[in-house]
Amino acid sequence: MKSITHCIITDGVFSMDGDLAPLPKMADLADQYNALLVVDDAHGDGVMGPAGRGTVDHFGLRDRIIIETGSLSKAFGSAGGFVAGPKEFIEALRPKARSFIFTASPMAPCLTAAAAKAVDLVMENTALVDKLWENRNYFADRLSKLGEAVNLLAKENKLPKEKGRLSSAMPKRRRSSVK
Repeated sequence: MKSITHCIITDGVFSMDGDLAPLPKMADLADQYNALLVVDDAHGDGVMGPAGRGTVDHFGLRDRIIIETGSLSKAFGSAGGFVAGPKEFIEALRPKARSFIFTASPMAPCLTAAAAKAVDLVMENTALVDKLWENRNYFADRLSKLGEAVNLLAKENKLPKEKGRLSSAMPKRRRSSVK
């Protein structure tokens, strides 16, 4: 692992609006300033990129980003999270990680098995991720037919910045007053 003087830490997908971090530009900055780029892909793993392999793979940056964190409780339906990186980094991190310091036991074996199987399913077959994007596109299409400006991940995983509110597209309901 190279000698690091700076660190850039970002989400891959920001959870509130689904915005994607500009990882290619951030990787260039990390190279320029001898910085380590760390990507938290809790909202990208299992969803973004080829076969749901995450935002890093979506941008083709697997060889430039060496530390990645993620969640097993979102797309993988289990619990916990992970940090992936070079062995030296993980060995230095482990004794400082609160989850290892302040817990009486490791992750429950059933949750570990569930997470491992979920990751295997995504890695072995693209059908689940393909269906997710099919459902997303169907939902976005139906919303747009209501006249709603949709701010969801586009089919190409780009985010349109459109304004609009779902409430303005919904039919008006008769309000009853309560006395």
